[in-house]
Amino acid sequence: LNSPDFAKQAVLVSFVFLALFAWIIKSLVVGSFSIKTNKFNVALLVLLASYLVASLFSVFKYYSFWGLPQVPSESLLSVICFALLFFLVSNNFTKEHIVHSLFIVSLSFFETPRPLWYINPRLYCAAAYP
Repeated sequence: LNSPDFAKQAVLVSFVFLALFAWIIKSLVVGSFSIKTNKFNVALLVLLASYLVASLFSVFKYYSFWGLPQVPSESLLSVICFALLFFLVSNNFTKEHIVHSLFIVSLSFFETPRPLWYINPRLYCAAAYP
């Protein structure tokens, strides 16, 4: 069992079902329920259906659904959660909000510059203890 992968899957499942619950509550409060449809959503549903069929006809049905004791990120549950997350994001946010959020997230991948006087503690310890 790969515990970091399992913890990530638990956080993903919890977050997605909490977001789904909030979306359902919002729809009930507002009084309208709408789902945007386009070609990409249909393609994602076909992919999700193929994962479901593959899991149903799998030799190890339990492992293919939960992903345990193998890699949990390759399970049907993870694919369902990612698909639900995509549908929730695409139905609740506009294109401008999504592009703006992706831009902010992409900025976080760049390393922040360190000052010139920064000393790497690992190098200092390696030099102190030969």
